[in-house]
Amino acid sequence: MALHDALTYQNLWINYNKEQYQGAYDLILSLVNRKTLREIEVEDSILELEYLGFNIMPFGVQLEDNIQEDKKDISTSAC
Repeated sequence: MALHDALTYQNLWINYNKEQYQGAYDLILSLVNRKTLREIEVEDSILELEYLGFNIMPFGVQLEDNIQEDKKDISTSAC
């Protein structure tokens, strides 16, 4: 899913180079014949994609603390 997001979000697949795609291919190839994947292997694979330069978290995330601060800013600016 991390690779999918990195490729499809706003058509970012167009911006990656052949070395990045080769690295992703090699990574997937190293995982494909395993009967099971442990959680740590999945986490390491996602980090490897990031190391290769893939934007594995292209979506903006707003934390709950920021939401509270934004509401506070809005209410004080409306006065």
